[in-house]
Amino acid sequence: MPYSTRTIGFHCELLHPPGPVDPTVVQQLHNELFQSADPPYRSFAVNHDGCVLSNTPARMGAVSQVFFGADRIRFNEENSGLTTEEFVERVVTLGGRMAQAKQLAVFVGQVVTVRTLVNPRHYPTALDLLREGVLRWSEDDAALGRPVGGLGVRLVLPGTPEHPNAFNVRVESIPTDRRSVFLENQASFPPLPLAEGLDAVRARIEATYAFLTGPVLELLAKRDGDGSED
Repeated sequence: MPYSTRTIGFHCELLHPPGPVDPTVVQQLHNELFQSADPPYRSFAVNHDGCVLSNTPARMGAVSQVFFGADRIRFNEENSGLTTEEFVERVVTLGGRMAQAKQLAVFVGQVVTVRTLVNPRHYPTALDLLREGVLRWSEDDAALGRPVGGLGVRLVLPGTPEHPNAFNVRVESIPTDRRSVFLENQASFPPLPLAEGLDAVRARIEATYAFLTGPVLELLAKRDGDGSED
């Protein structure tokens, strides 16, 4: 891997046929999880559109929760410190248990989002890397009437017969963090019959992460070799 990554977000939606949310089923799942020595979620709540299992944020801006709605199970980890492996286990374990409880035959879709940060290797700031190394920005800032405070690119990679999933990649500077490049990969996957098990759910999350930290970072690294050393 050409960079040391700091993954800040994992998200996964398991979409399923619409149906009512039974709080009793979710609470029973929560109680079962509490039988373990280290339950993944400690709080249970019912709101207007479903049920939520969550953790009290360990730091400002952190989120750690799973939402059970009428047509989806949504996992959300933001700045919670979870590793890829830990996130995958939560999705597979809780997604599988809820699918069994609801007697689901299929997930009609899966959406996975991974967000990470890296520091440029040869440019003083992320903005410099994106402006000079990636975009080859040649326009005078004065032409826009004000300085450019942030830049980014978006890559849309549609599915193919070999790889039916789509990737949407963002690579951006962060105005409040000059050294960090923000990268995101949002992947959309086709339906998954649950008779095949949940190995594909696991593989899809891992593939989303691997594409972002593999080909995308390798492409960025090729553009990160022309600047001056810090």
